[in-house]
Amino acid sequence: MVMFIFAFVFFTSSVIAFSFPRVDDRLVERTPLLENPPFSLSQTLGDHMTLQRDVPAMVWGFAPSGTTVKTLFGGKSYTTSTGSDTIWRQVLPVQKANNVGQNISFSASTGEKAELLDVVFGDVYICSGQSNMQFSIPATTNSSAEIKAANDYPDIRIFTVGQGTSSRTPLTDLKTIEQKWAVATNTSVSSKSEFGYFSSVCWFFGKGIYDSLKSSGAPVPLGLISNNWGGTPVEHWADPAAFARCNRTDSDSSLYNAMIHPYEVGPMALSGFTW
Repeated sequence: MVMFIFAFVFFTSSVIAFSFPRVDDRLVERTPLLENPPFSLSQTLGDHMTLQRDVPAMVWGFAPSGTTVKTLFGGKSYTTSTGSDTIWRQVLPVQKANNVGQNISFSASTGEKAELLDVVFGDVYICSGQSNMQFSIPATTNSSAEIKAANDYPDIRIFTVGQGTSSRTPLTDLKTIEQKWAVATNTSVSSKSEFGYFSSVCWFFGKGIYDSLKSSGAPVPLGLISNNWGGTPVEHWADPAAFARCNRTDSDSSLYNAMIHPYEVGPMALSGFTW
């Protein structure tokens, strides 16, 4: 079951002067598909990531049409092939929550190979929004103590989408990444700026869920995806189809296209969202 959770939280009482980048300055006007893209994994994936438990999790990537891709996971081999859209997708067998890192290796009939290291299974959430969600851990009250405490949460894995791309058309992959998948530590959750990585709301949201699940049984790893852009209108984040259902034609959708749609390409299995 997918959970929809709305979070509106300030973590500091001080007023911070900050000039947000304009979305249009990062606009990708045309994003044609490559006819024969090199074999690769989706940029949404990575070493140390969390994949969703209790459902068939998807891993995917890109390669020329007709390429056969073999996936080795848990001592078993799985085979898929790239469709006419130049995307290959592999469904993994359902896994229970597991904080013991596993490796997933891939080999393509074109000769290339790739691997995901230290992958755990648990609950995955996308945290998206504007400036309130973009506030990072250094903007938090008692930030030094909170940053240090992150070392106690190695079962939480974090990822930050970069604020470098918007698009008029849906992108098949992320073009800008601020922070690749990483184990939560005092260094991975902190940054030099109040608007750097990692989102305070996303962190405390995830830490609260983790503590609650741990208190009621075995710990469940979490994957937290910080996906925010301060100073942006909500229309930039909306699926064009949603506007069409409301008989609205003024949808921009440029951030949905660039920062949300790449997760639908698999699609990535999720527990829910925060906004």
